[in-house]
Amino acid sequence: MDSSSSASQSMRERNIDAIINYFERGCKRQQNGKLGIEIEHFIIDRNDGKSVDYYGSNGVESLLESLAETYSIKKYSRGHLIALSDGNKCEISLEPAAQLEVSLGMYSKIVEFKTEYSKFRKVIDPILEKHNYALITTGYRPNSRVDDLNLIPKLRYELMDKYFRGLGGYGPNMMRSTAATQVSIDYYCETDFKKKFRLANILTPLFAILMDGENVFEGEHGKTMVRTLVWDSVDTDRSGFACGALDNINFGFKDYAEYVYDRPSIMALDTSQEFKYTDSTPTNQVYGEVLMSDLDITHVLSMFFPYVRLKNFIEIRMADSMSIEYTLGFAALIKGLFYSQKNLTALLKIYEDIKTKDAIDAFDVLKEYGLDGTIYGKNVSTQLCEIISLASDGLTKGEKHYLKPLYKLATNTKRGALQVDDSKKQFEIGDKFKQYGYENCDR
Repeated sequence: MDSSSSASQSMRERNIDAIINYFERGCKRQQNGKLGIEIEHFIIDRNDGKSVDYYGSNGVESLLESLAETYSIKKYSRGHLIALSDGNKCEISLEPAAQLEVSLGMYSKIVEFKTEYSKFRKVIDPILEKHNYALITTGYRPNSRVDDLNLIPKLRYELMDKYFRGLGGYGPNMMRSTAATQVSIDYYCETDFKKKFRLANILTPLFAILMDGENVFEGEHGKTMVRTLVWDSVDTDRSGFACGALDNINFGFKDYAEYVYDRPSIMALDTSQEFKYTDSTPTNQVYGEVLMSDLDITHVLSMFFPYVRLKNFIEIRMADSMSIEYTLGFAALIKGLFYSQKNLTALLKIYEDIKTKDAIDAFDVLKEYGLDGTIYGKNVSTQLCEIISLASDGLTKGEKHYLKPLYKLATNTKRGALQVDDSKKQFEIGDKFKQYGYENCDR
């Protein structure tokens, strides 16, 4: 091995170690285990059901400017307002085509999320009402075409869009027309991470069908798991299951570090902390002669979108955007399963033989049969009821009630989950508004 090859190998080892160290510093004290919730929304005009653009006198940027009176920290891109924070818990940011995401912070009690979200709605609802706008919680925009939606003024999104368009998949659709609910959990050590990460990946198909809230794709009705369909066709290098997540029973920090380090980078931060387009150059070449900083690592991790993502916490990403009732139910489900060592151990034993192929096959079954399907050797609806029951056992008496809406979803086998659950409607809407496909305005 010549000196240049030796130096390159040495830098690879150093950068892999730096990423591992980043994960290790994410370990939390066991008694402080918390959840994090992020909910993405679409903003639509009640007059015609159309999505509200970022730009314009009454656009999403204008709405953020009105909200800025309440939130002390403001973030700009190219002179345009794109995010707000109260400096403490709640943060409001925008996804690529002005989907509004509210991050509710990290809490150990479910009721705290409800309180924080209520504060957010108390501030934003009067502003929406003034313009006759509404927030929509659903997995895919029912009444807007992807090519009609503008990106917000953010270089990161422009470079991502350029790259995904070159791949020819649904990357542009993912960026412009999907919305999700994400729940994050802590890990206490690498051993704890391995257990939680494996179980989260195993349960991914079940979570996806339970929290499937949209059956319209670019105007076409009748599909199941639309948002999952889109994400599965974004980029095989960075979506789906993290490579080895289920086939390697001992998948750990190093495995995830190598997963992100050896794949196309799309973009990287230069010395002035600006993004430069790196296209399909692997991250291991971009940083082949440079020791990665925490900022570099944070950026690289954010450029990967598997069903279950590792940052300095575990992010479970398979739920559609949902009203707060179902969001709290999903958070309670995650808490009851993953923060109960008894449940964690029991479920890993039940599903101990599951491999990546089994989980991929499960998605195929769910897309065809929904809750009536059979995956992992058992009826889907039955499995979900059993899992929800286990989660209930892992919760305090005061939090069990948050699971009640999920039982109804798990047994509604006409299509499965949120798509056919009329109780999700937050208020009655007129026939003129219904024609645009919006059944779950969240007010």
